[in-house]
Amino acid sequence: MSRLLSTEDVATSDTIETILGPIALLGRSRISAYVRALYGMPQTGVDQTAAFLSRDPALATRIIAVANTVQHGAGIAATRLDAAVVRLGHDRTKSLALIYEIGRVLSEHAAPDFTATWHRAVLRGCMARALAMNVSPRQAGAAFLAGTLLDIGTLLLAAAEPEAYEEIERRADGSPTRLAVLEWQSFNFNHLHVGARLLKHWCFPEEIIEAVGRHHTTPPAQATSDPGVRLWQCAYIAGALPIGEGRIAPGDALSLIRLLTTAFNLQSSAVATLLSQSAAEYRDIAEAFRPMAPPTRSAEEMLLPTALALGVSPEAANESSSAIPAPSRVQNETPHRPMTRAEESDRLPAFVAATH
Repeated sequence: MSRLLSTEDVATSDTIETILGPIALLGRSRISAYVRALYGMPQTGVDQTAAFLSRDPALATRIIAVANTVQHGAGIAATRLDAAVVRLGHDRTKSLALIYEIGRVLSEHAAPDFTATWHRAVLRGCMARALAMNVSPRQAGAAFLAGTLLDIGTLLLAAAEPEAYEEIERRADGSPTRLAVLEWQSFNFNHLHVGARLLKHWCFPEEIIEAVGRHHTTPPAQATSDPGVRLWQCAYIAGALPIGEGRIAPGDALSLIRLLTTAFNLQSSAVATLLSQSAAEYRDIAEAFRPMAPPTRSAEEMLLPTALALGVSPEAANESSSAIPAPSRVQNETPHRPMTRAEESDRLPAFVAATH
């Protein structure tokens, strides 16, 4: 059991279960099926993964589209799902597919600010993935999952207590750490508890639950070969940085810079590269989520507070990825109704629809 969940008393546990409500139940039938199929058997190969994902035409076409983006495209379009999985990488495909399904489930019970919150979460996942690629590439998929799901509990708290949570967010002033403290003061638990319990319901691997449940607890500062600690370090940094909005205290920023140096061996110029890698990854996958959450801001815009917190000039952060065109900002930001699976399937390209 997660260390965080083991500290809950009965009353707190019951309250969290009430907050989870239908999301937990819906996830048991849909998301847990993805977790079991993609991560339940380590020997699952590309063919098995492609066969499982092909059952969902809407998801299949999104995976193929990402495989054909600037960063991953090889000049010849991938038109088969198995070819797309090979091009993207097996681990990356699995993590992206699972996050896509989670986004679809959450969008059906969306809080008012779901779209903005979701894309900040995806960018955090890209940041965590980029960090893992520097020290432990085999953990990149797990880091993307953990990073994207760090703040999943905030969506449920906002839906359960909209007025109280709006005030908490106002007082937090964009600081992720202060947000967690204010949640605790108001509810006697915070979004870490809610997120970790939800992932347990969804049968996530324990390493992901632990990373989500500890991402506001300072990890060891030194480089390590322990995969659990490495994932914790990635989650901590991705969860503490202001993304999209907000700021952090100068002392907290210095602690993050020190951790990037000691645990990841990233100096200032390398931190700029890290931000550009995160932005490039986000640009490639952001459009995949359009059916449930149309992107409205560029990666560079959302990473501006991050760059300022880390003492990196926006120009330096953008320099190494300047050759990759960013998508235009979406002008229409009116409330969006997520498409149903049937509607998504109606918009599939012929080469996917013809196989189903």
